Amino acid sequence: MWDRTISIGSAGKTFSVTGWKLGWAYGPEHLIRNCGVVHQNCVYACPTPIQEAVARGFEKELGRLGEKESYFKSISVDLKDKRDFLAEVLTDVGMKPVIPEGGYFMMADWSSLADRIDLSSEVDEQRD
Repeated sequence: MWDRTISIGSAGKTFSVTGWKLGWAYGPEHLIRNCGVVHQNCVYACPTPIQEAVARGFEKELGRLGEKESYFKSISVDLKDKRDFLAEVLTDVGMKPVIPEGGYFMMADWSSLADRIDLSSEVDEQRD
């Protein structure tokens, strides 16, 4: 699979720092070469301090990978607790949440509440 896959990452998602517009891609040279050409011609500013911060973050976290206080271990626990809380709240108000197993967002079926809301101004059949 390696020979046909480009893996893409984001500092904003990895370290929960919304707004840090820094990402990376890795994969086999024959695919990454084309990413380099695109990157060279579409990125005009380099966030050097953010690059340094992300590099130090990875260095620190790779040194304690697998330990309880590792960010990559603790973030999963923290987000699971938040996910479960939100799912409980949505269920309590009558919605049916779709529980994500590894994603960042949650959707909920709110159709059981449709008769409590005036949707007469909505013109599309999805009423969103």
